[in-house]
Formats: sequence, C-alpha cells, structure tokens
Amino acid sequence: MGATFLLYFTVRGTLMDWLLAPCPRLNVEVMFLSPEEAFFTALKLCMMMALMAVFPFILREILCLLLPLIHCRDKKVFYALGISSLSLFYLGIFTGHSLLPLILSSLFKENSFM
Repeated sequence: MGATFLLYFTVRGTLMDWLLAPCPRLNVEVMFLSPEEAFFTALKLCMMMALMAVFPFILREILCLLLPLIHCRDKKVFYALGISSLSLFYLGIFTGHSLLPLILSSLFKENSFM
C-alpha cells in the first residue's frame, strides 16, 4: 500500500483535478485556509485512493486466510459474497462520482440565494 500511496502522491494534482472535474459547471472552487490544510487534503486523498486500489488484494489475502477454515459447501457462498461485495464497492464509487454533481447542481439551483 505504501508504494501505491507514493505513486498517487506524485500525481496528486491530477487526482485533485479528476475529482473536481464535475464541479466547474457549479462554479465551486476549492479554498484552503492554511498551507497545512492543502497538504493534509492531498495526503488524505492519496491515502483513500491507495486504499481503493489495494482493496482487492487485501480482500484476497483475507480470503486466503479464511478459506481453509470453511467447509466446501460454504466456499461457494463465500466466493459469491466476495465478488458481489467487491463489485458493489466499485459501483458505489462510480455512482458517487457520477451522481454527486447532479445532486449538488439541483441543490444549488433551488437555493439560488447563496
């Protein structure tokens, strides 16, 4: 996870641009009140992206640890739960990134006094 974190930390500007890509049509800008806040935001962003990238490997290691302890008939259920949880995890990330700008734009349009 450390190598992935360092890789993401080297491209943190691109990651921040990708994350804020849906926001220009909302006229929303990121504002940091102190230099530490910008650094810790980049740190948190890179840590979360590294965790999302490494999550399948962590899940695989947990499965390799637990599979010898499980009966053969329960392994099929365990595999199905693992695949469905992983696919729902990434579907939630995609949905959050694609639907959040739509929700925010509708909120900003209704509250035009801001």
